[in-house]
Amino acid sequence: MGRGAVARHGAALLVLGLTACCLLQGSAAAPRSVAMGIDLGTDNSVVALARKQGVDIVANEASQRSTPSIVSFGHDQRFVGEGGFSQRLMNLKNTVVEPKRMLAKRVSDRAFMDELKVEPFEVVEGEGGEVAVKVQLCGSERVFRPVQVIATLLANLKKIAETDHEAEVVDVAISVPCFFTEHQRRAIRAAAEIAGLKCLRLINDNTATALAYGITKTDLPEAEPRKIAFVDCGRDCMQVSIVAFKKGHLKVLSHAYSKSVSGRRVDSILFDHFAAEFAQKHKLDVRSQDKARLRLILQCEKLKKTLSAVPLDLESPLNVECLMNDMDVSSTLTRQQLETMLDEQKLFDSVAATCQEALTLAGVTKEELDGVELVGGTSRIPALRANLGGFFNKECKTTINAAESVARGAALACAMDSPSFKVREFKVTDWNMYPVEMAYKSQDGAATGSVLLKRGAEVPGAESLKLDTASPVSLEWAYTQDADVAADVPRALASHELKVSAKKGVLKQSVLAKVGLDNSGCVTVAEANLETQVEEILPPPKSKPPPPAPAAADKAGGGAGKADGKDADEEMGEAKEEGDAGKADKKTKNDKKPEDKAQEEKEEEKAPEKRVVTRREKIPVLLSCVMAHVSCVMPPAMCALVHLSKHSALPSSHVPICHPAVHARIHAPMHVSMCIVASAHACAHAWRAETSIQECTQGCTHSACFRRCVMKEYSH
Repeated sequence: MGRGAVARHGAALLVLGLTACCLLQGSAAAPRSVAMGIDLGTDNSVVALARKQGVDIVANEASQRSTPSIVSFGHDQRFVGEGGFSQRLMNLKNTVVEPKRMLAKRVSDRAFMDELKVEPFEVVEGEGGEVAVKVQLCGSERVFRPVQVIATLLANLKKIAETDHEAEVVDVAISVPCFFTEHQRRAIRAAAEIAGLKCLRLINDNTATALAYGITKTDLPEAEPRKIAFVDCGRDCMQVSIVAFKKGHLKVLSHAYSKSVSGRRVDSILFDHFAAEFAQKHKLDVRSQDKARLRLILQCEKLKKTLSAVPLDLESPLNVECLMNDMDVSSTLTRQQLETMLDEQKLFDSVAATCQEALTLAGVTKEELDGVELVGGTSRIPALRANLGGFFNKECKTTINAAESVARGAALACAMDSPSFKVREFKVTDWNMYPVEMAYKSQDGAATGSVLLKRGAEVPGAESLKLDTASPVSLEWAYTQDADVAADVPRALASHELKVSAKKGVLKQSVLAKVGLDNSGCVTVAEANLETQVEEILPPPKSKPPPPAPAAADKAGGGAGKADGKDADEEMGEAKEEGDAGKADKKTKNDKKPEDKAQEEKEEEKAPEKRVVTRREKIPVLLSCVMAHVSCVMPPAMCALVHLSKHSALPSSHVPICHPAVHARIHAPMHVSMCIVASAHACAHAWRAETSIQECTQGCTHSACFRRCVMKEYSH
């Protein structure tokens, strides 16, 4: 085979296995094994599945590769994703959009509350002063926390994946923005648990993109790393990350972000422009009606996408049917006019500062970068691309899919952590955004101190800790005072307790622990062992058997040579000398004095020898305190309706009600769907006539009632 044929053959193999080259076969015991990656976006979410064939983006029931992050609560059911989007105009006040940005937010954050004033749904103060939404469901008012709404979205995405895979999907990796705090990350993990998913890790958006970009590269250097800048401009913010690639290794050098550059701000600028134009032309106050506002915003989003793909001076139309008072309105705009408005609003002023911050934190100059990659929907705006290209003095490339790269990287990360997959060796090291301090103190006061996890520390990473104590040790985690988090974010993060007790007969007792950040960027105690030193008695040495008597030399036969006769004579001479020496020792021993003999016998009867032995055993670690907003993820009344697993049989008499102290631990994979689709009317109809609807929906315990409360597809 010639060189040309070999090259063509190799190129064909590379094209066919470009994605699958990083994923080998799943385990033989689980042929249907799959790893799911979710790009949980503010506006839309994308699902990817890593299987033996490679990584696939899953289409939803409407054959769309992205699903709106919307939940609409109706009279007797809820609509999620595409269904929620279709119900949005008809059910404004009960439709929750963009729940991700409400995670762990507090009503005391006045700037954020001002942003939510434009939303038609009602925002109230929830438990612990956090933001919650009030909606009408089943004819009564319900208050849902953002973690519950996100759990509903994740349950819908899980259903989409299972429909495509035709089997149950459990393992998942979820992408989050790099600026998410510990509280928000734990809330996402709690939402995944509610949705019946096993979250193997949370991965930062740009880290997932870098993984999808680098794992298929076959030309990565082994010595000097290749440095790439990843810029993600999405609906909510702009994120910039500097990543160094080596063969089999990805290391994030820095993260930076800016919330002033976002697709939402572009939509807001367009909305303000056309709202003022229609007020002047048609005397219509669009801001006075929620439906009119939503209609105009949706058309502004479409116009933004159209203008990003047309020439600078081409006019693009904007048409809104029945905007207000049964009036149809229309207007036009060019890309030149849009860019002028963006410059007047100084939208791109923070772009250069954010990119420079990322370079400074990474210790890299613009000249040392080997490339710039753009992802995210807002990155399609030509003015933003030109601004970024002017700063880096490089062409900004889009070699990876701007909308799907995060989901693909999350699916690969899930496959790397899943025991059902064998993935090409590729180490991922992330970058810690906020400095964390861990203060430790033993109950007896013998061990006190602190451990600092600096900004920029490796994730995952751990610090070794050795404490000489024989009492329980408490570990208190908190953000440092210089951590760049919002003022209303609680500094305290979590508390661990190492259950240590004094042991008898121990020379020394120490606690060995590894503390740090797990692969999701959350604080953790990776390992905790109790090291003890004890004395151990050595067994007495076994007496050696007497050496065998020297065998007499065989008499030489007629055919023996002179050399053999000489060896035999030498052996007989040595045996004679040993016998003489033995007689001399015996004589010397018999000649010893009685007191010497007593001393020797005393030494022989002395205590056996001892040695110090070091032993290790695992220490129970108690997570005694986590943030209040994730310690209890569902109200007790709602939990009572969803505690059963969909695979378990219903009891003949009642549905078990879990204890309020442990009701956050849900075991039903479909519990979110069960609890919020309950129909109060059907429930009351199935139970006794004298039972009120309110009493029934708050916690029915009748098996027939429970069956009627659940939609057919989730019923037992």
